[in-house]
Amino acid sequence: MKKCKDHKGNEFNSIVEMCDYWHISPYCYYLRTKKLKWDIKKSLTTPQREKKTKTDNVCELLQRHGIIRRVQTFKKLIKDGYTIEQAIAEIKQQIADEIKERARML
Repeated sequence: MKKCKDHKGNEFNSIVEMCDYWHISPYCYYLRTKKLKWDIKKSLTTPQREKKTKTDNVCELLQRHGIIRRVQTFKKLIKDGYTIEQAIAEIKQQIADEIKERARML
């Protein structure tokens, strides 16, 4: 393997070792230096973004609509063939119906 140096002059046995030291993936380093044409310092010192999972995205979506406590209901509706918009509308309707029912009981 070819030795390499970072922007501070530290020597490493490989790019993989250098990337590990700077807490970025070698693929990220490659993209930054070759595709984006970033310099070595910027490539190594810019924190790598964390990948979001589908669950993270669903939770963010439900949180934006104020229905975060209905994740399981949302997942079931999607599994049953609802679109995202239909599932959100259905959950909001269920919540509105529950509120009306509680108000009627008072």
